[in-house]
Amino acid sequence: MSHNKIKVGGQGPNVNGEITVSINNLSDVDITSPSDGQAIGYDGSNFTASTPSLATFDNSSYWRTNGATQGTLSNYNTSYENPFYLAARYKINIYLMEFSNSSDNNIVADTRALNANSIYATGFTIRYSPSQKALLMCDLVIAENSSSGAYIDVQWQTSAGVALGPIVRVHRQSGYNRQTVFGYIDTAGETAVVDVGLKRLAQSGTLGWAQSTDTRQNVIFFAKLVS
Repeated sequence: MSHNKIKVGGQGPNVNGEITVSINNLSDVDITSPSDGQAIGYDGSNFTASTPSLATFDNSSYWRTNGATQGTLSNYNTSYENPFYLAARYKINIYLMEFSNSSDNNIVADTRALNANSIYATGFTIRYSPSQKALLMCDLVIAENSSSGAYIDVQWQTSAGVALGPIVRVHRQSGYNRQTVFGYIDTAGETAVVDVGLKRLAQSGTLGWAQSTDTRQNVIFFAKLVS
């Protein structure tokens, strides 16, 4: 019968003219006993079963408000930048921030002390050797006691001005208005530690600092290594 001459991947039709083909019948597929959770990947010659690589995360540092009133300096002062936006603050004994460092110093949260009672988060220092890949995030809010229509444009950058993510405009609104600003850095090829932070690119109106209510807080300033 003529239909018996038809073959696909070495498989001929059954008596009903149907052809059942296994993935192993394809000439460039070499999968014998795949395991649960494996995927098909090309190794340069054949498609083989392999376990997909998954992103892993470790060694994070962060600043985070805990809701205590920040006290003085209720309006943001651009003269305090060095060069990054001062994202958050704590005071001795009256903590505005929860603070964490990575244990092996691959990422270290940077601070700037204006005086003994005013210490600000400015960004992170990231090790260059061995090279690090770090996800950067700031969950930022313009306090609702800012002037009407106030906003700030910010971007993750290195201290040398290299952009590490998109420019994000955060507006003043009544109520919750947190906006997440993402960045990413790979220190491969660097020859020294890299300082990164949020760069203030533009500002309109008067910006209020973090306050004691949920709707007036700067929230999370965070970096996490990615492999």
